[in-house]
Amino acid sequence: MEAQLLAVDSLSPHPRNNDFFDDITGGKWDEFLESVKASGIIEPLVITQNKVVVSGHQRLRACKELGIKNVYCIVRSYKSEDEILRDLIETNIQQRGTISSSKKKQALIIQTLERIYGIRNTAGRPKDDENVKKLSENHVNLTRFSDKELTNPPPPRTKAQLAEALGLSLEQYATAKAVLPLIPDLQDMIDEGNLPATLARHLLARLTEQEQLELVKSLDTTKRYTAAMVQRKVTELQSADAGMEKKIEALERERDQYKTDIGLLEEKLRSLEAQDNKAGNEELKEKLKSAQADLIQQRENATQYLEQLKAAKSTAEQIKQAALDKQKEEYEKIISKLQASVPRSQVTFDELPEQDKEQLNDFCYGINQGRVAVHYLMDDKDAYIKILSLPPEKLKELEFDAAMLKDQAIKLLGLLAATPNSIFKK
Repeated sequence: MEAQLLAVDSLSPHPRNNDFFDDITGGKWDEFLESVKASGIIEPLVITQNKVVVSGHQRLRACKELGIKNVYCIVRSYKSEDEILRDLIETNIQQRGTISSSKKKQALIIQTLERIYGIRNTAGRPKDDENVKKLSENHVNLTRFSDKELTNPPPPRTKAQLAEALGLSLEQYATAKAVLPLIPDLQDMIDEGNLPATLARHLLARLTEQEQLELVKSLDTTKRYTAAMVQRKVTELQSADAGMEKKIEALERERDQYKTDIGLLEEKLRSLEAQDNKAGNEELKEKLKSAQADLIQQRENATQYLEQLKAAKSTAEQIKQAALDKQKEEYEKIISKLQASVPRSQVTFDELPEQDKEQLNDFCYGINQGRVAVHYLMDDKDAYIKILSLPPEKLKELEFDAAMLKDQAIKLLGLLAATPNSIFKK
């Protein structure tokens, strides 16, 4: 197919290209620009009939950055958007020599190609329809999409074949797919190396969206976590949620019982009023007065109960906050005293010896358990209902404050580990 010389400004990047691939950056981008300056655009861009780029997004970027006005393009006729996406993904992998390093982008590539080739999630067999047959025509991928020479073998028909074509093991393939259902914050932490990618498949994907959100709130998204650290954090969150949910359910059942009782009394009142209006019986009037008194008492009990709940929530929050303030004050005094006597250091957690890291993790875990002290208040029967009525978000605030204490302890122990007489070096 003959290439046409077209204006650079008339071409548009494909809107989904950035879903699958990152732009070249850093030294590699500088080298690419130098190559274009020296030799120009050697290989024509591949575009659709509407001048949307399918292959050549980085070459188009280079033209715009270097002020090149015209570039040779091959205009290819496509019958569907799936044909365009297939070519976009496979030719990009072929040009770059590898699939994207981002697990999130790998997952989108896998999801898109599985759909296009009809590879099912269950048995792994493709749908045998005209769409797959059309996409098989003039197919140009090798066993691996990144191979430079082009042949015309059958397209991938199973997960194993697609994994091989993408240059991934089946374990890497499954791990990448498990990243897709996660919330964006967890996907970013995995791509940035702050969470092990294997957690996506073996732990994180099993959490509900709300549980994932709560986990992110309990983590410092800029720090690196091991699988054991994340597992421990998930276990703590799930245990706290389960206990609080049971307590809330019990209170809701009690509240609903009050509503039921009030409804029955109101029905009884209406029945007695109807009988009184009909018969004018003095005995019925006495029953009516009794029912009215019962109803008033039940309403007063319900009102008093609801007021107690509100007061209990407020008091429990104050009790927990006071306990945390006292604990923070104690740790801040220790930290201030040690910081005044120990020279500051640039030593990070990753640079500590393994023995120090283990002791540090154990120490920090102990600090994070500071919130257990608050639960001892439940031994006080006067405080019991206050703790029962505490909503889940208040517990999360308590855990968040404990996590802040943990960060302070990490900074402190980093200073201690850097000193000649550190207790961790004895």
